[in-house]
Amino acid sequence: MIISPSLLAADSAFYGDQIRTIQEAGAQFLHIDVMDGHFVPNLSFGPTIISKLRRASDIIFDVHLMIEHPEVYAQRFIEAGADYLTIHAETINDPSSIIKVCANNNVKFGLAVKPQTDFSSILDYFEFIDLLLIMGIEPGGEGKSMEVETPKKIAMAKELRKKISTNFLISVDGGVNNKTGKLCFDAGADVLVAGSYIFNSNDPKLAVKGLLNL
Repeated sequence: MIISPSLLAADSAFYGDQIRTIQEAGAQFLHIDVMDGHFVPNLSFGPTIISKLRRASDIIFDVHLMIEHPEVYAQRFIEAGADYLTIHAETINDPSSIIKVCANNNVKFGLAVKPQTDFSSILDYFEFIDLLLIMGIEPGGEGKSMEVETPKKIAMAKELRKKISTNFLISVDGGVNNKTGKLCFDAGADVLVAGSYIFNSNDPKLAVKGLLNL
């Protein structure tokens, strides 16, 4: 299991300390939500902040672009330090150009889907992706409960992955805690993205370790 704490839930006054804390606890990825105020109503991190965080840590940056026109900004976020760059299937008809940009820069490419988005719309790209991000809530809805159909969608993704003989990671984001995380793990998730559950807990290290031991 890969744990990817979501920076959005961390305290901006202590990013460096909190990143070190979750890394020491065993978190392998840091999930960084980029919001543009259009695809989702909120605003968050830009390339400048990510580049500064990159100097402070060698943890894998799992950068999730919740933005319109991701093809315009992909190169900038790669240069800022993304190790994985995930875009939303709902924001672009053909991600081939971003797939190529990621490949040329030795960066992993991911596709994210909203809860109601069917896999049929992205099946043609399954052989080219390194990570499939399944949203357990509507994007931008921090702190909400995971939709009950999420584990079923994870199991479906696992079956499709096996059917086409590829090996992308299956990640889940939204409403992840020790209970829903176990359901997702049992369904076939490889990566758990958790924000509030980790950073708002009394002991973030313990929260990370708990998820690692599901």
